[in-house]
Formats: sequence, C-alpha cells, structure tokens
Amino acid sequence: PHSFVRLTVVEQDGSMVRYAVEWDGVAQLGAQGVTEETLKLGDYLVISGNPARNPTDHRVRMISLRRPRDGFGWVIRSVQVVN
Repeated sequence: PHSFVRLTVVEQDGSMVRYAVEWDGVAQLGAQGVTEETLKLGDYLVISGNPARNPTDHRVRMISLRRPRDGFGWVIRSVQVVN
C-alpha cells in the first residue's frame, strides 16, 4: 500500500482546501531514507504530481517533493522495463 501526505493548500482564490497526496509505499520510502520523522506538522512543502481524474477529489499522485527550509527533496524513481 502507498503512503499518503494529507495537507492544506491555499488555493489561488485564497480558500483553504485539504488534499490527499499519494506517495510510494513504506518499504520504498524507507529504502530511500524517508521515515515517519521526515515530515513534521507545519512543514511548508512544494509538491508536484499528477492530479486525480476528478479534480473535486483533491487527490494527487506525487512526482516530487521539496521542503525549502532545509532543501530536503524527494523525486519518484521511474521503473525501467527491459525487454
């Protein structure tokens, strides 16, 4: 199962919206050094990702994450298929 980051986003119109951002599974994240202590409540994050088909779901599949405060970053590792 994948991990999720739940966050509040300030939209362009100033409204606050809760998003669910789907991340990799715990095993993959752990192998990359990401732990339950990596992100803290109140961290300002810049996330890019693929939105869900229905925008009203406020769900995103994460591609990258950056925390400007200390430069922490994470980028999805693509899977290569060799024929």
